[in-house]
Formats: sequence, structure tokens, C-alpha cells
Amino acid sequence: MSISLINKSTNATDLWFDENKMHISLEDGREMSIPIDWFPSLRDASKKQRDNWRLIGDGEGIHWEDLDEDILVSDRFMKWGVCLDIIPENYCEIKTIWV
Repeated sequence: MSISLINKSTNATDLWFDENKMHISLEDGREMSIPIDWFPSLRDASKKQRDNWRLIGDGEGIHWEDLDEDILVSDRFMKWGVCLDIIPENYCEIKTIWV
């Protein structure tokens, strides 16, 4: 019997928004969808302000210059169980993409 190990990463590679959620792609292929209501400054921002982001620390965090907002992906989402595949119903989704 063989055992496959999957190295999970909490580093972001991409980010986009829809009407209700912020979507983050992780370097290990997973995608997270988080309600934008969890982030009042992002929820209340204009589309232009939300779209003016950059990755910091090799994807460990996300920074919005116009909003002076930083989110550390591992810190924020590991505490909520998002990156641990513990998904509170109606709150977020994790999709695994196999390539």
C-alpha cells in the first residue's frame, strides 16, 4: 500500500471578488471563498479599491493600498478553520483542483 502526502500551503497566488465573496487561490491548488461581510472595510470599498491589491510576503498576505488594509492568509483563515478543510456551513467553500 502506498501513501500520498499532500503539502498544503496557505500562500495566496491570486484573488478576485464576486458580489458576496472574496476568492483566494492558494499555491497548492486549493481555492477559498470567504464572505466579504467578514471584512467590513472590503465590503464597503468600491470595486476599484478592492481590485487594487497586491500579495505580500510571497503570498503570505494581501495588501490593499487604497484601504490601508492587510490580511495574513495563514493567520486569519487557519484560526477560522478554513485552511484545515473544516467548513462552517454557509460560510465558505474550499475547492481542490487537481492538475
